[in-house]
Amino acid sequence: MIRLCSILVILTLASTSLFAQLGIEQYHYLGQSSGAAVVPVIHLQSKKGWYGEARYNYDEDNTFTFLAGKKFVFGSDFEIGLTPLAGISFGSFKGYTFGLNSSFENERFFISNQTQSTKSKSLEYSSFFFNWSEAGININKWFYAGLTMQNTRLYSGEYLNEPGIMFGINIKSVTIPFYAFNRYQTNRFYVLGIIWEKK
Repeated sequence: MIRLCSILVILTLASTSLFAQLGIEQYHYLGQSSGAAVVPVIHLQSKKGWYGEARYNYDEDNTFTFLAGKKFVFGSDFEIGLTPLAGISFGSFKGYTFGLNSSFENERFFISNQTQSTKSKSLEYSSFFFNWSEAGININKWFYAGLTMQNTRLYSGEYLNEPGIMFGINIKSVTIPFYAFNRYQTNRFYVLGIIWEKK
């Protein structure tokens, strides 16, 4: 983990002046039977919309995933963003991913979706479809709240819907989001994050 954090810091320092947008995200999954999972993510976007993302523990424990794509932006008062992606995973899980990130937002409301179809190269793990959706309202410049949903479908047959609520605090270039999933069920869990973005 220390080595991974060092790599993220080096990439951040080297890339700050080269990209229109740079973000580092860290998520902690709490309340799951496997314990608290740490999920670091770094994403980069060039001035022409080319997008790259590296993440660890997101698709599977002890797995690195690298994704690349291009963001297309439409609209003015209500901005629409579409980012088709493709990438590979290696580590405990080995495979490849095709996905789409989409966002619809203005100053007051926002909707976002992260959708991916991931193919496993090993019989040990199933291929899967995953979607993370959020819909929220910016209460003011430093606080937002809304609803969220995770959908997971293993191509072997299992399907899982996990609804939740969310809220977050914005402090300049730092966002601290909190999610509560399955809060009325025994398999409830929580996600606490911290996000730094340079735009």
